[in-house]
This record gives sequence, C-alpha cells and structure tokens, in this order.
Amino acid sequence: MKNKSTFGFLWQVMGKNRAFFILAVGCMLIGVVFSYISPVLVGTIVDSVVGSKPFDLPAPIVSYIENIGGREFLFNNLWICALVYLFFVGISGLFNGLRQYFAARLSEGISINLRQRMHSHILKLPFRWHMESQTGDTLQRCTTDIETVRNFIAIQLTDLVRVVSMIVVAFVLMFALNVPLASIAFATIPLSFFVSLYFFKKIRNSYRYTEEAEGALSSATQEAFAGVRVVKAFGMEKHTLTNFNKLNETYSELWIKLGKMFAVHWSFGDFMRQFQVAVVVVAGVFFVVNGSITAGNFVTFMMYIRTVTRPTRMLARIVADMGKVGVSIDRLRQILDLEEEAPKPDEGEHEVRGDIVFDNVSFGYEDGKVLDGLSFTIKEGETFAILGGTGSGKSTITYLLTRLYDADEGTITIGGRDIRTFEKMSLRRQMGLILQEPFLFSKTIMENLRMLYPDASDEEIFKATETAHVHRSISNFPQGYDTMLGERGVTLSGGQKQRVAIARTLAADPPVLIFDDSLSAVDTETDAGIRKALKERDKKVTTIIISHRATTLMEADRILVLKDGKLSQLGSHDELLREEGIYSRIWNIQSLLEEELSEKEGE
Repeated sequence: MKNKSTFGFLWQVMGKNRAFFILAVGCMLIGVVFSYISPVLVGTIVDSVVGSKPFDLPAPIVSYIENIGGREFLFNNLWICALVYLFFVGISGLFNGLRQYFAARLSEGISINLRQRMHSHILKLPFRWHMESQTGDTLQRCTTDIETVRNFIAIQLTDLVRVVSMIVVAFVLMFALNVPLASIAFATIPLSFFVSLYFFKKIRNSYRYTEEAEGALSSATQEAFAGVRVVKAFGMEKHTLTNFNKLNETYSELWIKLGKMFAVHWSFGDFMRQFQVAVVVVAGVFFVVNGSITAGNFVTFMMYIRTVTRPTRMLARIVADMGKVGVSIDRLRQILDLEEEAPKPDEGEHEVRGDIVFDNVSFGYEDGKVLDGLSFTIKEGETFAILGGTGSGKSTITYLLTRLYDADEGTITIGGRDIRTFEKMSLRRQMGLILQEPFLFSKTIMENLRMLYPDASDEEIFKATETAHVHRSISNFPQGYDTMLGERGVTLSGGQKQRVAIARTLAADPPVLIFDDSLSAVDTETDAGIRKALKERDKKVTTIIISHRATTLMEADRILVLKDGKLSQLGSHDELLREEGIYSRIWNIQSLLEEELSEKEGE
C-alpha cells in the first residue's frame, strides 16, 4: 500500500466497490446535464414564449412546437412549460438521489474493507511494534480515522467531481451566451481557487496536530479506565484527572484554532460569492439595456451563476474535508505500510520436538543489552526452571523462544533445527506460553477454554481444568462453564483467572509449556498441586517454569539462575543448595520468611 496520493489510496482500497464509484459519477453527470437544461428552458420561456424571439432550440424540438400550435399555444398553456420544467428538475433530482445511494454503498464498502485490512494487518505486525505503540491511538485510527474516510467518500468525493464538472459546464455555457459577462463572472474564480489552496495547506497541518492530540487523549482515557483499580487503590484520581484535563484543554484549543480558520475562510468565500453575483447583476442589467443580451438569456445566465456560486462555496468545505481526510489517510497508511511479520522463504511447518538449545545467544532492546552470550540446553520432556532478578532476561528468553523477537547473536535450536527456519505461527501454536498477567476475553468460560483448541471435547477441557485446579471453582458458579466473564475476566479473582489461563493452554496440549511467572497469583498449596498434576501428564512435554518463588522451582529437573543476562548457576535444587550463590541465598531468605509466617499463624 505505497500510493502516495490521497486519491490513489482511495482508488486502491475501493477494490470490488469501484463499480459503485463509476455508477455514482455516471448518475452525477446525468444529474448535472439535466440541471443545466432547466435554466435553458426558463430562458426560452422568457424570450420565445412570453417574448417574441424565435425559438433557439434544436430543429426537431422547434418542429414539434410548431405542430402543436407554436408560441401562441404555449403562451395560452403555460402550465405545459411548468410541467416540462418540473420534469427536468425531477430527473435531475432522481439521478442526484441515485448518486447519493451509490456513494453510500461505496463508502460503506470501503470502510468495511479498511476495517478488515487494519485489523488483519495490526494482528500480523511484529511484537515490538505492539509493545511500543499506544492502544488508544491505534483504536482511534481504526475507528475515527476510518469514519472520516467513510464520510468523505459518502459525501464529498462525488461532490468534488460534481462541483468541478458543474463549474466547467457552466463556464462553457456562460461563454456561449455572452463572452464579456462570462469573463466578469469568472474573474473571481482564480482568486478563490488560490485562497482555497492556501487554506488546504494550513488546515491539513492543523488537522494533523488535532488528530495527534485526540490520539493522546484517547490513550489517556483508555489507560485510566483499564487501570481504574490502580487509580482507586492508590488514590490517584486527582493526578489522573489533572493529566486528562491538560490533554483535553490542548485538544479543545486546537479545535478552537481550527474554528477560527474555518470562520475566516468561509466568510471570505461568502463575500466573494455575493460580490460575484452583485457585479454580474450590475453588468448584466447594463448589457440588457444596451441590447448586448436578451432578458431571457440574462435570466438563464443568472441561473447558471447560481449553479456556479453554490459549488464554489461547497468547494471550500470540500477542501477543508480533504485536509482532514488526507491526515486520516496518512495515519492509516502509517500502519498499513508497516512490514508484516510474514514468513521467510525458508520457513515451514515443523514439529516442535527434541532438545531446546541456546547457543551463545545475545539480545538487547533499545535501552541496552539484556542477554549476553547465554548458552544452555533444555532436554525434551524435562521440567526446566529459570530464576533471576528483575531485568535479568527471564521473560526475554520466552520472547526469543516463541520468536516474538529474534536473537541479535547466536542461535536457538529445537531438535537440532534453527528456530528461524520454523514458520512463526506454527511455532507459537506449539508453544504453550502462559503469561504472568493472563488475558481472558468477554466470553463464557468454556469459550475461553476452547479458544486455542476449538475442537477440544468436554472431557479434554475438564481434564485441563482439573490439572489447573480450577474445575471445582468453575462448577460452583451458578452457570458453571457457561458463566459469562466481564471485560478482561473481571468476574474471576486473580488466582482463578490465572488458573483458567493455564487450563486454556493445557487444553491445546502443546509439546512445550512455558509458565512465565504465571503461578505467582495462586497460593502455595495450589501451586504445588498444579506442578504435581503437570508431572503426571505426558512425559514428552517439555515444561519451562519462570518464577520468583523458590518453592515453585525446587522440583524442577534443573534450574537456571540468571544474573545480568548471563548464566550464573545451573543444576538441580539439591546441587544449587550445596553451592554458594544466588539460589541458596534466595532459598534461605524465602524459607526463613515462610517459617516466620507459619509461627505467626500458629500463635
């Protein structure tokens, strides 16, 4: 989607809806033709029916008029002229109505297409982009900006073609009637055009600032509502409201500035329109008096002037909307032009089986290196634990293993195959990643549990929930597995959400399970029960557990201790306790704390 022009972009996203655009333009042109026949009819009535000037019409029409009684018959039956006039006005209105219908179909088709493209494209963008972008701004692009494009297409796009065609046709017809008077009438058009062009450039920049301010406001609103628990818990209402008010005032000030620009431009446009009409009236009366133009032709000319001045005024509004839609299209294209996380030519469907090997792996974010020459092996079917302080690179290991990021240096292999030769979606489907902060959708519990494996039987679901120690909790709900969850799963407690997320992953039965500190929200007893149930499952499943809780890691086959992105210790629980190092110190501290808590509970 590399089109640089606004209209090139719109033509591309029209796709199969281009037929509606062609039909809309066709109906618009027919409507314009009939709208210009009406003034000719009025001028003819004034000059050749009320007046005595010979009919200046095509020969077949003049012949027909003579056959029915000529000028005298029409003069005595002016209602016939009125009916003919209404007929042409009605035909013009009919085709204008069809134009609006086809334009509406076109705009809806494009908005559906854009929404689908944006949604699909955003889901396929790299994980890094999602981590760095603001949700509120992205939502605004997918809603407000698409709606701006839709409104422009539904109303202004065909109007633009209509306005230009009306001005061109009027230009030709008016010069055919009287060259001097037409020259006077069009003298102000170039000035209005250059003023509109200047206004377009000014308003485009203003709209850009306004859209950015609205995006910041949307992000602040989304964060405040999503984090309302934190806001309430820490009494941050005043701080949150102050921040919102600042953004809201900035947004309002930008719109006030836009309002001033509109007022100046539209006032200038109205003045030029009235000035144009006044000059033409004065000049036209002078030309009628000295015989340069007939009264009927002057009436026709004045009706043409009306058809020119109205489109000229509309042009100012269209120019304003073009500035706005141009900004919206730029904002949409900023996302659509981003490269998707597409499979590379050497990637393919491969089964995730075998040992997982990190060989001299290094990786860093923009703020510095996180992993530095890390090497270790996870044997197939073993339970492998990772312990480390904040920022030591624990979660980064899971990001690299699931190819949310690719390593800067070194290689990661599974069963001897470099994971960069795995198709990303296939690799991730076979990696059961359970995050520290689980996300549940606003659906029933059963729908959430089947999300990763839609074909799972009830028995498989129940087995997964029993392993996650959540089956009994779900069964105690009035609607059981059909319980509808609130947004982000707020119907459940923190521990219940965590266990439902674990069960959802277990139901898909992936060959590799990764618990990224996802057992932290459950109590020690439930934690132990989940780990025991996991050990009783298929021995070929490789399980990786990341946790700050040493008791969660103690039963793992091997434990990796990270420090500053490097391997500090590696071994079983018993082996690491016999060493002087981070693990033994953490174990001793946590054991002492648990003993003190037990003593207090026993008092």
